[in-house]
Amino acid sequence: MSGRIPRRLRGPALTVLALLAAGGATLVPRGLRNVDSFRVQRVEVVGTRFLEPYSVVKAAGLGRDSNVFDDPAAWRAGVMTLALVSDVRIRRKLPATVEITVTEVEPVALVAGPELRAVDASGWIVPLDPASTPLDLPILSGVEARGGRLVPAEGAKQALDALLAIRRDAPELAGRVSQIERAPGLLRVVFRDEAAEALLPVEASELQLRQLRLAYADLVSRGELSNVRRIDLRFRDQVVVSFLRPVS
Repeated sequence: MSGRIPRRLRGPALTVLALLAAGGATLVPRGLRNVDSFRVQRVEVVGTRFLEPYSVVKAAGLGRDSNVFDDPAAWRAGVMTLALVSDVRIRRKLPATVEITVTEVEPVALVAGPELRAVDASGWIVPLDPASTPLDLPILSGVEARGGRLVPAEGAKQALDALLAIRRDAPELAGRVSQIERAPGLLRVVFRDEAAEALLPVEASELQLRQLRLAYADLVSRGELSNVRRIDLRFRDQVVVSFLRPVS
């Protein structure tokens, strides 16, 4: 690729170099915000799953009069007002493109109530309608949504921590979880398409979660999962498996 500056950009490019030589990079945007060659012609929105890219551009306030050397802090602040956004990074791509990388709030579970509500890892309600946005997520029961977040907060945290640990350490198992219930003194994990459930202490340890993963994998490998009623990990250094029918 040639390193020559295109003829139509030579004036602005030489201006950039002159400003850099005269006073440093901090002077460049101020001197170029009225240069037509640097008016924004393209906006690239990256990372959206639930948000429409157009809504991101609109929230940023980018329009026909925007210049790539405008203050990006204002664009970022605008995008951060969107309820589904947790972080934003903005990058200039000269001469006329702005790239907006969005990190969306991630829903990790659904909460049953008068209607299903999506919830994030911190127990806050995510403004998504499961009826119009398909979400293949486990249901969290034993808690309820109130005031924009789950209550009781401690019970919700214990259930969400267990779910996130399963997702992190055993993603193949996490995909089989259909429900996590916070019950008095325990967490109940129900697996989809099977009669099996798992019982864990309310503050399940890393060891107990690893034992659950290994026990589940072993039962699958032996073709016995469909005959399992319960995997109980509430006892110290023990995994107790109950079967629906006697094992031959």
